[in-house]
Amino acid sequence: MTNYTLNFKPEELDWKKVNNQIPVIVQNYRSGVVLMQGFMNPEALDKTLEIGKVTFYSRTKQRLWTKGEESRHYLNLKAITADCDNDCLLIAADPIGPTCHRGTESCFDGHLPLEASNIAVFNPEAAEVTESDIAKLLTKFNTESTRENAADLLKGVLGALKQKGISLRDIDALFRQSCDCDHE
Repeated sequence: MTNYTLNFKPEELDWKKVNNQIPVIVQNYRSGVVLMQGFMNPEALDKTLEIGKVTFYSRTKQRLWTKGEESRHYLNLKAITADCDNDCLLIAADPIGPTCHRGTESCFDGHLPLEASNIAVFNPEAAEVTESDIAKLLTKFNTESTRENAADLLKGVLGALKQKGISLRDIDALFRQSCDCDHE
């Protein structure tokens, strides 16, 4: 039995745009590091969903290829999402060993880790959320208000509350007490 999240309807994918194949980006589900890019056809997607290990259509081998079938460095499926046009997939995976055939974590060696880039990143599993972290997220949200920044801000606040031992249930109860509206 596999354990993953599917955030799209496979039957709605647009396989016709690129010769019955669609590009797939794979990222580490813990760190967010982009690990590799490959292609899937419908059979590769079916096998990925069936076995829970990322399987591609190899254009050079002209066959299905499960990442790790030789090296045992599998990409265990955690979540899979289609883009807005239903012609590209983003996979969150738990890599077992290095992903790249050169023995590195990622096929994109020159890519800056998220923390080193100028992107506001919040890790709710981090040891501690500081006021400075929340202030940075608020500044980014105020200057570039997007859904992603709002999500980062909310995750930051929830992470800080979690560190203080305040649960979502506590927050909901406080919210209900502080407003004059019905919440069902």
